[in-house]
Amino acid sequence: NSHRLLATPGAVTIGDYDTDRPMSERSAWMANEDHCLGGIIINIKSKDIFLARNFQAEPDTGNFRDLDNEYRSDGKVKKITASLVAVGDFHCGNHNPEAVQFTKELVQLMKPKYVTFEDFLSGYSMNPHERNRHIKLAKRAKEGELSIESELRLNATTLSEIANTWNCKHIVMKKGNHELFLDRYLDEGDFRPHDRHFAVDLEKGYLDGNDPYRYALETLIGLDKPEKFIWLDLDEEFIINGINNAPHGHLGANGKRNPTLGELENCYGVC
Repeated sequence: NSHRLLATPGAVTIGDYDTDRPMSERSAWMANEDHCLGGIIINIKSKDIFLARNFQAEPDTGNFRDLDNEYRSDGKVKKITASLVAVGDFHCGNHNPEAVQFTKELVQLMKPKYVTFEDFLSGYSMNPHERNRHIKLAKRAKEGELSIESELRLNATTLSEIANTWNCKHIVMKKGNHELFLDRYLDEGDFRPHDRHFAVDLEKGYLDGNDPYRYALETLIGLDKPEKFIWLDLDEEFIINGINNAPHGHLGANGKRNPTLGELENCYGVC
């Protein structure tokens, strides 16, 4: 079997996209804006497995960073730490333990100030898209997966373990579309009998203006080291090194769902 990868590594030339063609001026402007020096590092594990990752170099110095090393144009290599590690959608309860372990190892290596999580809540116990899928709900009920309290307690336990064992100063909780499942569940008020007691307590906090996911984990259940957590609202920015790390990406201008990359940049800037 042959394995091929088609990738864009970044440029190895200076940026010069001047054109006399009116129809190409927009493309030339975009190329100048996005021009960056860079390349791809490939780790060959075996004849069948290879791992690739991009790097970008500083335009003025040519220095670039990969994992915990900075490679300098004078030939020196310097150990570094990260400002931030962004973790992809977590979906607690549906997560892959091996992927989480590898992510933890990356954080232990990089020692970042911030680790961001998004869609940490999976929402399998309250998924609005499965409300009328009665066979699937029956199967979930048999597996004990229709209790929002049980799911949220698993979230709290997992986050507490991360707070206690991952090598970072702050845990940044981004609000994604799956966290919004809980807002919608409370808004609709159609609580299942086994959820009602917990849901009513949660609804009270929501009525008082609290974010329901944060309120459930911090107040109703409890988190270890709550001072480490930073909770972001949907319209809040979290800019580190000129990059807005707050958007989950599911909403664009005027609440448009699933925006394009261009629409995301227009809404949030560099993100």
